[in-house]
Amino acid sequence: MGQSEQKGREELTVYWTQAQPIVSAFISSMVQSFQDAEDVLQMTAITLAKKYDQYDRNRPFVAWAIGIAKYEVLTYRRQKAKDRHVFDDTIVEQITQAYQETAPELTGLRNALRKCLKEVKGRSRKMLELRYIRELKPTRIARQLGMTTNAVFVALHRIRVALRDCIEQRLTTTEESR
Repeated sequence: MGQSEQKGREELTVYWTQAQPIVSAFISSMVQSFQDAEDVLQMTAITLAKKYDQYDRNRPFVAWAIGIAKYEVLTYRRQKAKDRHVFDDTIVEQITQAYQETAPELTGLRNALRKCLKEVKGRSRKMLELRYIRELKPTRIARQLGMTTNAVFVALHRIRVALRDCIEQRLTTTEESR
């Protein structure tokens, strides 16, 4: 493997790592089955790797990746044409356009959320993990933490408000620095 080929692979890896959550969300919005969505995501990654030498670096990578994912979704749709839960081509096109237009904003939001989550500590962090990673209901969280269910609802609300404020602050700071 030549040095330029190695550099291309490293570049693709960085781009894909940043774009994958958005592309995954795009695919999941149109493919109902989790397993099928994962398969379409894998096919998208393979196609991106095969066609990476055709990528125009003057275009945002996420938009290009979503374009590739759109074709993979359409291929999936043709294979599942008899399933009445699959969107028609017009809807796929509209969803694709919406994702391509909002991709930079989504990336900024995701980065801000990641930074704000690092600031959450202690019991608040534990509550977020129980609710959003382990997907426990507030009643179970209350039992596990020795709280009332109402106290869990109130605490989660306050944590979400604090996260929203933190994200808005970071996005405002980022916009002002441009």
